[in-house]
Amino acid sequence: MSTRRCVLTGLLLFTLSLAGYARPLPTEEADASNDMPMTTSSSEARQLFLQGRDYRENWHMPQALQAWQNAVQKDPDFALAYLFISMHTTDPKAEAEARATAKRLAPQASHGEQLMIQWFTSAKEGNFVTAIAAMNDLVELYPKDKSLLFQAGRWLAMQRRWDRGQNLLERALVIDPDYTAALNQLGYLYASYGPQFDKSFKSFERYSQLQPQEPNPQDSWAEVLRMAGYYDKALEHYRKSLELDPHYLSSQLGIADTYALMGDETRARTEYDKVIQAGGNERTQLNYMNQVALTYLREGNKDEASLRYTKSAQRAHELGFSDIEAECHRFMAMYDPNLERAMKHLDEAEKVLQGNHTLAASNLQTGLSRILYIRAWRAAKAGKTTVAATAVAGLQKLAGTSGNNLILQSYHAAAGMLSLAQGKYPAAVTHLEEDRYTHLISMEQLAVAYAKAGNRDDAAKLRQEIKQTNLPNIEQVLVVDPLRKAAITARQ
Repeated sequence: MSTRRCVLTGLLLFTLSLAGYARPLPTEEADASNDMPMTTSSSEARQLFLQGRDYRENWHMPQALQAWQNAVQKDPDFALAYLFISMHTTDPKAEAEARATAKRLAPQASHGEQLMIQWFTSAKEGNFVTAIAAMNDLVELYPKDKSLLFQAGRWLAMQRRWDRGQNLLERALVIDPDYTAALNQLGYLYASYGPQFDKSFKSFERYSQLQPQEPNPQDSWAEVLRMAGYYDKALEHYRKSLELDPHYLSSQLGIADTYALMGDETRARTEYDKVIQAGGNERTQLNYMNQVALTYLREGNKDEASLRYTKSAQRAHELGFSDIEAECHRFMAMYDPNLERAMKHLDEAEKVLQGNHTLAASNLQTGLSRILYIRAWRAAKAGKTTVAATAVAGLQKLAGTSGNNLILQSYHAAAGMLSLAQGKYPAAVTHLEEDRYTHLISMEQLAVAYAKAGNRDDAAKLRQEIKQTNLPNIEQVLVVDPLRKAAITARQ
């Protein structure tokens, strides 16, 4: 599989000096030749912060968040702890308050901490060019800080900047070959980009050997086994995770998702009910409810799926989670056979997002980009090229404003689908190849573009790749399942 091109790769190597940042020299900085310093007046707060970071790296997120909240109780001026709270809380109000506090306290912190605050707050505020510059400066300043390399590598992988993310994660392992956070993230990266499942499995095997009593190694290994289509083995590892920690909800959710992909939707709903009954915060509860809705869509019961998504949207509205409310409408727009109704759902989704003036800029931009992407897809497939072109223009503007690579990929995908509808097949291929590893919809449209351009071998290879995908999401239901059914029919 060829390496996906990325027109913003140069930004990762482009370093800017950040105006407005003094360079205080706290006592810790002189002793921290390898690791970024932490500026705090309390040794207890420092230990709590590190404890929270350890929890985070093993995906005990409630415990991590509690540790950081305890840290700022010990030291109310601990800027870095506020930043980590803002990055991991699920409460939008608490997130905004913690982010604002971290920015307010930044001038009292070390230069490295200031860069980290600039990196993550700029990204959250929709300014990815500044965020990338701050990240680059910080990594250059502390090239041997394995935790920093992990954070940067993971962030880049989430931005689908695979090569650069992999490089930083592998650098962390050079520093410490037993660094489990990097092993875990590399395991996911190898499985997502390529995929390279053999390398992924080796990462998780090593992770589980290093931390045999932790549930997350088993949970992560199970997820990638499921991605590779080894459902029974995935269930074994999810259950082993739950044996280690019966309250590790990620693994209970994983069992439910696995049964859903296996086609046993009744059993999946029973397993989803277990994780819903186990509690958790309101946001995760809504996500679980949406997974239940997806089981009905997988069964072909669109009416029941819509009832479930509508119920989730109403609950999200009551709680003020406009991003989830908009997502529910976007989901319904993806499968509604009536184009007019689908567009109304997308209109409602956009209205919901635009009406929430407290939503972080990156959340707003990402949410709008997903709506525009689906609008372009539905319109282009229906031959409504004027509607699709308007959506493409909106995505292009968003991508230029934010510098967010995920939005840039959505723009290219939408532009490719528009070109495909216009019969401009080489242009369609060029654009759609930019989004090859993020959206299954884009991959399916790329296969069509390959075939239309006369490249039938690549079209066949890509369709085979799509059919081997196993993800518990709506694109799997709308793209992968129909291709598999068509292949079975053709063989018969």
